[in-house]
Amino acid sequence: MTFLYNSSSCILVQSRSFVEHIKNQTQDANKIYYFPNWAEDSFNKSTNLSKNKYSSLIPDNKFIIMFAGNLGIAQSLETIIEAALLSKKHPIHWVFLGDGRQINWLKDQVRINRLENVSILGRYPLDDMPLFFNLADAMLVTLKKDPLLNLTVPGKVQSYLKFGKPILSAIDGDGSLIISESNSGYNSPSEDGEMLSMNAIRISQLSDSELKDMSQNAKQFYSKNFESSYLFQKFEDLANKIGKKQ
Repeated sequence: MTFLYNSSSCILVQSRSFVEHIKNQTQDANKIYYFPNWAEDSFNKSTNLSKNKYSSLIPDNKFIIMFAGNLGIAQSLETIIEAALLSKKHPIHWVFLGDGRQINWLKDQVRINRLENVSILGRYPLDDMPLFFNLADAMLVTLKKDPLLNLTVPGKVQSYLKFGKPILSAIDGDGSLIISESNSGYNSPSEDGEMLSMNAIRISQLSDSELKDMSQNAKQFYSKNFESSYLFQKFEDLANKIGKKQ
């Protein structure tokens, strides 16, 4: 990797922590630029539907916390199961969308622990995700406690922000900083199921106006930091800057 870094005119990294991580692996640290990911256009929130073709899959009269994406080892699903166990007596329902290596383990845990407050819905087309997001009260993102994972920002964070949903998370590193800086939700440390449960209860007890404020904060933060048009212009300016140096 050192050879590739030194041979490059510039290095784009998707999190600020990556800048420090690779700074000592190149002869010119000034060519490292922070360039984050953006969300798919399908996550533009054009309507706020309370009912759609998937409504029957989501329980009524519950606060819906929804996880969407890969169900793998890196996602620390154990943390979510612990939080679901600890919040069983509260009107909270945890919904999983997606597929992955851990989905059978997840189904087993729901069955063994008799978690009636958890639904595993499987995988659906990306274009249908906004329909599910509309049925959620908060979106969930989790990661294992790992130094390398701390350097990344899960792509779903940008998707949740763009859609304008309050975010509940159990992650470390740059992802947690984004949620904190945007005032879009509550974060707990990676693998801390107890605090995730406490934050789930806390966010479920917020008023509609408080949740709406989080939603607006999320959309505004995305617009200022991750909007594709803003990043494309940033890339064009960077390319022109580098071109003048050649």
